[in-house]
Amino acid sequence: MNSAGYGLLQRIQVPGHFFSVARGPIAEAPAPPPTLVHVGADTAEEAEWWAGEWPGARSVLVEANPDAVAELVAGDMPPHTMVLHRALAESDGPASLYIQERRTASSLFPVHTVEQYDVRHTYARTVMVEGRTLASLLNEAGVMRADLLLLNCEGAERWALAALAGDVTLRARVRQICVAVHHWDRDWLTAPESDALFAAVSADYEVFCVRPHQTAEYRLLVRRDLKTGGTAA
Repeated sequence: MNSAGYGLLQRIQVPGHFFSVARGPIAEAPAPPPTLVHVGADTAEEAEWWAGEWPGARSVLVEANPDAVAELVAGDMPPHTMVLHRALAESDGPASLYIQERRTASSLFPVHTVEQYDVRHTYARTVMVEGRTLASLLNEAGVMRADLLLLNCEGAERWALAALAGDVTLRARVRQICVAVHHWDRDWLTAPESDALFAAVSADYEVFCVRPHQTAEYRLLVRRDLKTGGTAA
């Protein structure tokens, strides 16, 4: 089986809130093993799923919330899993993280309103965290190629997409992206803004499928130079 088939998942079914994708056959994983980078990890659930797909695979869990980081470090994680206490940001440097009453809604944005659900999240406290651009996160983790980049980072996905749009070298390092786009949130990212960001990377990535979910829309992007085959499930 040719190497172009490697990295195309037979199935993407991230536990809990992502979607399933039926895909074509996959080549035997070459060295180095495939790498997952999950920005906004909260738990090690996706790393466990990734390790189950390919024993020996590597996972980098990027999490800004110090409470979640402490639980990750103290808990049982699959082998070859790295925890990086950082926030995805527009630039490198200290950033204020607004800890929400619902932990998974914590964000670099202080208050956000979801119009569709008439929900307004307010923060309980703030902490200072180290912010990093997407390129800096990959560099700090020693990731030369991310086979799957998961972005569920409460609005910060706009900075990852903007960085990819502006850097062809960075795009070459990321093979597949599963992103939660919070464009239903008027304080984070409007639908026209998110559409413009996706259009800016469309020369290199195909939007393979789209799934709405509560306050976000999940999109799977696959590099066009990979053999895509398969259907959304």
